[in-house]
Amino acid sequence: MLRCFAWRLGTIKSNITLALDEELVREAKVLAARRGASVSRLLADRLEELIREERGYERARRRAEARLAAGWDLGWTPPPPATSSMSGRSFVDTNVLVYAHDRGDGEKHARARELVTRLWRERSGIVSTQVLQELYVNVRRRAAAPVSAPEARALLEDYLAWPLVVNDGATLLQALAVEERFGLSFWDALIVASAQVSGAEVLWSGDLNDGQAYGPVVVRNPFRG
Repeated sequence: MLRCFAWRLGTIKSNITLALDEELVREAKVLAARRGASVSRLLADRLEELIREERGYERARRRAEARLAAGWDLGWTPPPPATSSMSGRSFVDTNVLVYAHDRGDGEKHARARELVTRLWRERSGIVSTQVLQELYVNVRRRAAAPVSAPEARALLEDYLAWPLVVNDGATLLQALAVEERFGLSFWDALIVASAQVSGAEVLWSGDLNDGQAYGPVVVRNPFRG
């Protein structure tokens, strides 16, 4: 059964009518009463939140694509990949993001930039706190021509628009299990564990073995071929 009612949205002062299931309306009224608000206010607040998120993502995407197009000549030398005993939604490793912004890396820059731009447009990119921490260190400390602190901060702020995996205690324990099972370094294992926790299907990385499956997550190297 459907029920219709109207409310005023924010400062727009426009009435709109919704068709909602009777049970949903009852539960909404209970929730509104608990929060000391009207159903109309709850709906308006939620819509305003969604609109703010949408506008924030679009602003971040436009800034990120402009930054990717401009690039930096970092003179960045990636650390050697850790040795390993092993010869939809996308989790992105730090090295891919650094190459995407370092125009001095030629073909790797072009491939990484194309991938990251596509992930922005598809809204399918995921990162973790570890990735953003490493990204900051690489563009600020490990580059021959480091970017300024404000530029690095702006870079991280844009990527915070992506879903973020926080490396909490559970993720650390999962990383230990990945490290033991697959013989990875702890830091690589933490990347893999974060990708698993995020629900990603693909882990884009230039360091891990292309095609390697870690449970439901498969590594893809954007620089191969």
